[in-house]
Amino acid sequence: MEEGEEGVGENNPTTEEKAPEVVFAGQPTTIHVNTGPQVAGGGMQVQTNAVAALVLAILGLMTFLGAASGCCFGPSLCFTIPAMVIVSSDKKKIVGNTLHPDNGMINASNVINIISLVLALIGIAFYVVVIVMLGGISALGA
Repeated sequence: MEEGEEGVGENNPTTEEKAPEVVFAGQPTTIHVNTGPQVAGGGMQVQTNAVAALVLAILGLMTFLGAASGCCFGPSLCFTIPAMVIVSSDKKKIVGNTLHPDNGMINASNVINIISLVLALIGIAFYVVVIVMLGGISALGA
């Protein structure tokens, strides 16, 4: 190429195109951080005693399992019955709200309570049957 000629691939400063200018329109968006719980309803959730109910339900089941070796099933009911009362009141508080954060914990404690109650009642019935049988045997031998 000669000095006066311009090449096809060279930049010509006189005909260089300028980059388009970026323009932002509208108002800036405000993002609120740590503003509290973001829940589906937008309002505050009802407070429940789901943790207490779950702890009592687990204690009731563990007391039953520990008492099974000693044939003393009554103490299990001392934890299971109050837990059932708490679960019942919590279910009334959140009726119709399936998205409540404590819904799963309430259902879990309810299932554990039912299992513990049934096992305790079966244990007490077994205990009563054994006492009646031993009383009948001793009455026959006397």
